Amino acid sequence: MGKKALVLSLQCVVLALALTGAARAAPGDAKWAYATDDIVTTSPALAPDGTLYIGTLFGVFHAVNPDGTQKWVFDTAMEDMFMYSSPALGEDGTVYAGSVGGKLYALNPADGSPKWAFETGAAIMSSPAIGPGGTIYVGSDDGNLYAVDADGNEKWRVALGNWVSSSPALDLDGTVYVGAIDATTAIIGKLYAIDSNGNIKWYFTTEGPLDSSPAVGTDGTVYLGSGDTKLYAVNPDGSRKWVLFESFFPIRSSPAIDAYGTIYVGTDLGYLLAVYPNGILNWGVPLSEGGPIYSSPAVGADGIIYVGGSGGFLYAVNPEDGSLKWAFEVADAIESSPVIGPDGTVYVASQDGILHAVESASPGPAATPWPMFRHDPRHTGRADRTPVKPKPTRVPPILFLLLH
Repeated sequence: MGKKALVLSLQCVVLALALTGAARAAPGDAKWAYATDDIVTTSPALAPDGTLYIGTLFGVFHAVNPDGTQKWVFDTAMEDMFMYSSPALGEDGTVYAGSVGGKLYALNPADGSPKWAFETGAAIMSSPAIGPGGTIYVGSDDGNLYAVDADGNEKWRVALGNWVSSSPALDLDGTVYVGAIDATTAIIGKLYAIDSNGNIKWYFTTEGPLDSSPAVGTDGTVYLGSGDTKLYAVNPDGSRKWVLFESFFPIRSSPAIDAYGTIYVGTDLGYLLAVYPNGILNWGVPLSEGGPIYSSPAVGADGIIYVGGSGGFLYAVNPEDGSLKWAFEVADAIESSPVIGPDGTVYVASQDGILHAVESASPGPAATPWPMFRHDPRHTGRADRTPVKPKPTRVPPILFLLLH
């Protein structure tokens, strides 16, 4: 065999091996893993250029390139060492997140340098929302909801008198929805509707604390879970639309909505629930080996539901009946909520500080009213009232035979 033929043969072998390796990649396979060397309970935000941003428990921000390599790291220092607030990304890429030290940070997306830090009076457990004009909304345990402009100046604050650990959701008319916990009893919860000028429009009282963050449906219905074990649907005027009692355990997961208006949410008993828009339970399946699901579901463009569990798995679930399509195992609990990239990659963090990129069959995130935690990959928390489709009617097999 001549040298040219040998070189060509080797090239063919290399190409064949590469193609075989690519073909072996399947939904539920790992693409890469990035180690933060810290505890992570927050959820990653994904920029349009593919950069991921995530904060750790001890107050360190990480920017991760699309290939899983480090872009930059910013340490907030020991005074802000605890961080439960997930980042949100502005139109210009600015990274916003709160800290237990009471600061709302704005970071330069290029190198992580601070643009400014806005101080509230207590811990920020809430994740920020970003309005279409660049205003940032965030709650604080000092009992206030703050509106801060893109330069770090306070626009207004509204005194709610309660701890705000729920994250705000923004409707198209500028209404801000946010849940709060009664600071005296730590039992009663209130969902507030606040107009764009900081005036309280109404509040809706629940019988348990609100750690779940609101999701806004096509018709403006606000959905959120409560520590009283119920899933609530509240009309835009503050009246109750319906309440689901079947969860039996507190709901700290935040709801997601699919293309047909079905609401998905996890419970502290480790169940994932699928609820029709009229409040009827479609199904509830036990995941997470009986441990709680704090992670909020994300809906793929093909309808598949992705959610993390405290048992150390990322689950892919069939929306029709809750059957498991696959489970990706990690080494620790997942409290982080998954975000779906435009190519269908699912990103989620585990408590051992690993940010995982996982293959999926979904061709990106779903175009629905509220497909994931904080609505979109940038975590703006901003509703868009995407229309839902009518649910296809299934004809039972026997009836189908009779009709044909």
